[in-house]
Amino acid sequence: MLMKDGRATIKRPALADTRRPLYQPALWMVGNLLVVILIVLDLTVFDGGRIMNGAFAGRDFINVWTAGKLILSGQADVIYDLGRYHAAQQSFFGPIGPHNYSYLPATLILTVPFALLPYPLALIIWLITTGALFLWAAKPWWTSASQLPLTLLLALPAATMNIWAGHYGFLFGGLLLCGWRALEANRPVLAGVLFGLLIIKPHLAILVPVVLLLRRAWTPIASAAAAVFALIGTSILLFGLDPWREYLFVTSATQATMIDGRGQLYGLMATSPASAIFLIGAGGVAAWIGQVLFGAFGFCLVVHAAIRGATLRDLALLASPATFLILPYAFNYDLVVPCFAAACALVDPRLRPSDERLAMLGFCAAQLGMVLALIGAPLMPLFLAGLSWTRYRLAVCETGSSPDASRRPSSLNRSALSLMKPAASRWS
Repeated sequence: MLMKDGRATIKRPALADTRRPLYQPALWMVGNLLVVILIVLDLTVFDGGRIMNGAFAGRDFINVWTAGKLILSGQADVIYDLGRYHAAQQSFFGPIGPHNYSYLPATLILTVPFALLPYPLALIIWLITTGALFLWAAKPWWTSASQLPLTLLLALPAATMNIWAGHYGFLFGGLLLCGWRALEANRPVLAGVLFGLLIIKPHLAILVPVVLLLRRAWTPIASAAAAVFALIGTSILLFGLDPWREYLFVTSATQATMIDGRGQLYGLMATSPASAIFLIGAGGVAAWIGQVLFGAFGFCLVVHAAIRGATLRDLALLASPATFLILPYAFNYDLVVPCFAAACALVDPRLRPSDERLAMLGFCAAQLGMVLALIGAPLMPLFLAGLSWTRYRLAVCETGSSPDASRRPSSLNRSALSLMKPAASRWS
């Protein structure tokens, strides 16, 4: 960061090494080949919005729109009733396959504004607004590291999968990065509120409280808890307790069965070690042993990096892929921030040549992993483990080799000092 006339400005990288993989079109083409094929296949069977695999254009976004429609018509009790919900969706979209609203009742209020619009317009606005949020959230970290255009982040392999799936990847990723940026800018209350909003998909934020605890960031922990309780309380006031009972005891059980996705499209999209082990035909014991081992690896990397004094930014970019080693339930359209972390690694001057291929595989994991799973080699968890290792090595690299070395205090007051950094230099 540079200070000019008392104002903070972002320092652009001096001169990009255009020989590095991220500056080569081939990496982006390989990373996005699958989504091009999927879109072509959808178009070949397109019939009034219905596309392949019993889905509708926009895929999972139909759940957002359907839930909003049901709330507006006074039928909120239908949302978590699988049979009635499917019947309602067929009344809106015609003969499509079964879907379910798999998100917490605290998210229901988000669905209403989109249901006020015709479905095609609502889908477009959903993708534009959430995509814009993600770009804005990623801007400072990206422009301080890369000379590539910011809008190119919409072509990250995980980002294009999220667009194809009509999912929450941009929204969750934008809120997550905004939370880290607010904390980096010494705005702990705002950071906590933003982390609390991650209740839209709380399992994807499982390492956020771990990082906050390791940094003794008590204020954001408190404000995050307050935000979560406020959202839960508001949902109970608006919709009652029944949606929560249905979600906790019916919907959650349905989602748990998706960890073993053999023979299903979502099984190829799964990111977890357990799902990968199920795909190769192993039983439940082997799957859960593998899940625990991968999860322990990811957790230990984050904890050790924090103990070693990694910067907040490095910890955030490490925790994003490590999260998916811990989770038994997640999918490739959720990998927007880990894919961003891989892209940042590929332009980081600290990146070791030996780690470059691991970062490249992590960058392509969302789509390449799905292709390999289709041919019987579900390697996505290994790609994410390699990316986590790469981000760990960047986080604990020798202080002298880091362009941000001045931000690595060596004393035990590291956490306190990190919260004293000027706000203007980060929140822009």
